[in-house]
Amino acid sequence: MAERKEDKPLMGDILNANGTRDLPDFTDYSERFDEDYFLAHKAKIEEVRNLPKVEVKTGQNKKFTEDLYKTTDSLQQPARLLEGYVKHAGGLLDVPVKNFGIHEMRESMRKKDLEALSGDLAVVNENIENNKTVLLNEGLKQTAITAFINLKTEIDEENAQQELNKEARGLLVEANDKVYAELDAINDDILDAGKRIYKGVSQAKYDDYVKEKIMARIRHTGGGGAPDEPPVE
Repeated sequence: MAERKEDKPLMGDILNANGTRDLPDFTDYSERFDEDYFLAHKAKIEEVRNLPKVEVKTGQNKKFTEDLYKTTDSLQQPARLLEGYVKHAGGLLDVPVKNFGIHEMRESMRKKDLEALSGDLAVVNENIENNKTVLLNEGLKQTAITAFINLKTEIDEENAQQELNKEARGLLVEANDKVYAELDAINDDILDAGKRIYKGVSQAKYDDYVKEKIMARIRHTGGGGAPDEPPVE
């Protein structure tokens, strides 16, 4: 039965209760298994429960992207109008119509490919700037020009923010995994000692330190709430 991350503190709860109940036997087995040992174990369980949630960083990244998608969608109509102005201006432009970059920009908008769209907007914005007088005479609004410039800025800022967020998320995962590993080590220590102490002495208490049997209890209780009181012989 595979152990999930959320099972680890529950496993710790049960082992801590068992070990505290059986403290005299554990201390007799080794003096390091004293009251302070199990208090430190309990503190580590709480540390795991209070770890910052990686899902928060994941959600933030998704929100950044969703907001940009909305902004991009709002510029579909201005992009269509710009395409008309460019086609009508034709030979008055300093580049061929097909090289203005609008088709590529609209494709990136449609595909919601924000990285490609940043590059496409750079081309379109420079071409607009170089041909601003002609395009304004055709009917292009200054508000549309500003909107394309702002979208390019937003995409670049969002990409930078996402990279920082991804880096922070990776560091958080690494830090959290270290604390989980520390709890695992203590849990495994108690499991090993408990089985050694009670094998051939008490089957009921031996079973209290078999990971598979504890996992079955966790699954039976739905993985939440306080575990049942461990059996006492």
